[in-house]
Amino acid sequence: MYPANILMCKPEYFEVNYHGNEFMIDNIGGVNKSAALDQWEGLKNVYEKLGYAIKLIEPVENLVDMVFTANQCFPFIDKNGNKKAILSKMKNSQREEEVKYVKQFLHRLDYEVIELGNDIGFFEGMGDCIPDYSRNILFVGYGYRTHEKIFEVISHYTDFEIVKVELINPVFYHLDTCFSILNSQTAVILENAFSPETVTLIHKYFDKI
Repeated sequence: MYPANILMCKPEYFEVNYHGNEFMIDNIGGVNKSAALDQWEGLKNVYEKLGYAIKLIEPVENLVDMVFTANQCFPFIDKNGNKKAILSKMKNSQREEEVKYVKQFLHRLDYEVIELGNDIGFFEGMGDCIPDYSRNILFVGYGYRTHEKIFEVISHYTDFEIVKVELINPVFYHLDTCFSILNSQTAVILENAFSPETVTLIHKYFDKI
């Protein structure tokens, strides 16, 4: 089932004030907040024109990366039609508090929330989970922001066919930075983000890369 809703968070407090990834190193203190807001509004307008309903979560002061709403959970509909979400465990301490507010937001939308145990060190939601809804396949990246043991949890709660995707390039630390499904026959990838075995595996699932 394809999603009809998109979660967004206004970049009211967006800032680069720590070194959380390679792209942030030379940009600390350099955010043009007016441009960021304009870009966000433009993206929101595109989604609305495409017919999506926008769900807005309130931004929280000092949580500068909360605007990146793919990372705090993995929401899904189970085989019985129930709304559920696996909460993330963020690798960077600066983002840990975001998950608490997303949890509260999900409860208000009547989601059953699943919290991870201590055996999983980190998991960053849909930053590393890319579904092909038409084939019920979930590509899951691991290596930098998601622990490999998450596959067991996702397999337990969902009926997706799970494809394990190994990330080996620290610049492309989330799957959604280097892998995009255009349709069930076609995907766009950055090959040097993946192990050679993973590139071969991805080619097995798509006619055109």
